[in-house]
Order: sequence, then structure tokens, then C-alpha cells
Amino acid sequence: DSDGVLGMYDTVSGQFFTNAGTGEFVAGLPVSIKIATTKYNERQFAPVETRLDAAVAAVDTVVTQTMNQAQAIDQIATTKQTRPDEGCTAKYCLLVEDEDGTPHWYPIAGANGVAHNLPAGYTELQYLQSSGTQNIITDLTGFDTGNWEIYTKFMSTSETQTSYGYIVSVYSGESTNAYRVIFSGANGQRFLLSGNNKAGSGNIAVAGEVNRVYEATVKNGSVVFDGVTYETPTQGTALANNIPLTILGGVNGNPYAKARIYSVKATQDGVLRADYIPARHDADNGKLGLYDMVSGQFFTNAGTGTFTAGPDM
Repeated sequence: DSDGVLGMYDTVSGQFFTNAGTGEFVAGLPVSIKIATTKYNERQFAPVETRLDAAVAAVDTVVTQTMNQAQAIDQIATTKQTRPDEGCTAKYCLLVEDEDGTPHWYPIAGANGVAHNLPAGYTELQYLQSSGTQNIITDLTGFDTGNWEIYTKFMSTSETQTSYGYIVSVYSGESTNAYRVIFSGANGQRFLLSGNNKAGSGNIAVAGEVNRVYEATVKNGSVVFDGVTYETPTQGTALANNIPLTILGGVNGNPYAKARIYSVKATQDGVLRADYIPARHDADNGKLGLYDMVSGQFFTNAGTGTFTAGPDM
């Protein structure tokens, strides 16, 4: 308290309980939480007062309740980077010092999650939604060599998807291997998954639901879907090296998916090759698409009609 007496403060009753024994308690160091106003990726972070309301409220909660650092970070961060020289790639970052003065960077989450630090002129979106005639054709190829993993976070939005709807795919025909996540509503709601294996009988069928967010990673020889690993059958013929990764539809358009895309990432031999983020290009009349955090390219609709934008991050 203000007289330096040590004890335990009850945040429910407002009472302060002190030593009932002899001798004296030993006090730990005060909690030290600092909001960074430093530069990263040539972006000047604003003071905390001008940041996301959710982040400000979280920091206020921490200060009011005088939590320890671990509890504080659990409330306002989703992941941590413990090396400050690696910086923080989120739009808003929190700098916290350990009791020994060691700094740590943490991304601050807003109402819709942790936002990436997109270039000026772009606004990150929570998701990009297709009505069934829009798709994205990337320029990422070379899937015939190396160990690839394609991750996607998505939601199918229509039970009336009459046949197939490709969420992500590297596929050109039934005679080739494929990386694919497909939703089908024709024979009950299900997902067909293939991890670089011969198409058709090589698919793994998994029961699924609409309007539910799933995560899937298709790779050489297996698929991880909704946290469960499925081994895929023996590989068939090799993929052609010029087949691009396509999202929300096939390389030639159909079959389009009626779905939301939250994230798509591709790695080759453990190296991140692409990280696609739903975004709006405000500097180009609000055009919608996927921004690649690796190449800095912005990919827009290769189909017809228009995407629907999710909330701003």
C-alpha cells in the first residue's frame, strides 16, 4: 500500500490482507509494461491512445488489475516472438520488458484478429468470399519438385454446391497428381482431399459442414484436415511444373467454390514461398483480392462477378 506494507489485494471485495505471521514478506519487482513507439518496416507505430480500441482496452485492463507479465500477455497477444531483433510483423506491436530488462515483442490483436503490416494503400480483410463465379489464379508454380505444403483456412458457405468447389488446388486433369481441397454438396456435405497423389480414387473423403471454419494442409503423401492427419494413396504421375496454385476455383475457372478464404500459405522444402492475405486495394478504387506478403504482389478476381469483402482487420 502507500505506506509500503506488503500483502494481497482482493479485487472482488476491495480488501487488503497483510501478514498474520512474524517477520516480513519479500516483494517482487513491479510489473513493467511498455507500449512501443518505434519503427518497424519503415512504419511509425502510433501511441497507444490512437491504436485499436480492443488493444487499448486490454492494456487498460492489465494496468488496472496489476497482473503479472505472463497474464498480461495472454490477454493481449496471440503469439510471441522472443527475439526483438526479429521485430514484429503485425500492424500493431507491444514491447514488454522482463524483470531483468530483456525486451520482447508481441503482436496486438484487434477485434478481428492480428493484422499484418500491409503497405500503404491496402487494408487487410478478415476474409474474401466468393459467390461461385470468382477465383484467384496465382503465379506460384514449380510443384513438380520439392516437398510442398499448402495451408488454407476457409469456410464453405453453401450446401447447394451441386458438384465440386475447389478451395485450393494445383490440378489440371484426372491423369495427374494434385494438391486439392474440394467441397462437395452433391452427395451430402463432405470434403475431398488429395496431397500430391493421383486424382480420382486418390482422394480422401471427409465429412464436413457449411458455415464452419476449417484449416487444412495438403502435402506430399498426406493431408492434415481439422487437426487430423490422413495418409494419401500411392503417388501417380508427376505434376507438370507450369500448373499454378489456384484459390476458390480451378485453373480454368470451374469448378468454382462458394466459400470464404481467411488465409493461404505455401512452403517448399520448409521455405515460405507465398502468404496470401485477403485485402482491399484502397488506392485502386477498393479492388478486392489476395496480397502476397512474400512477393508483394496483389492478385485479383480471374472469374466473373465480384468478391464480397469481410470486415477490416
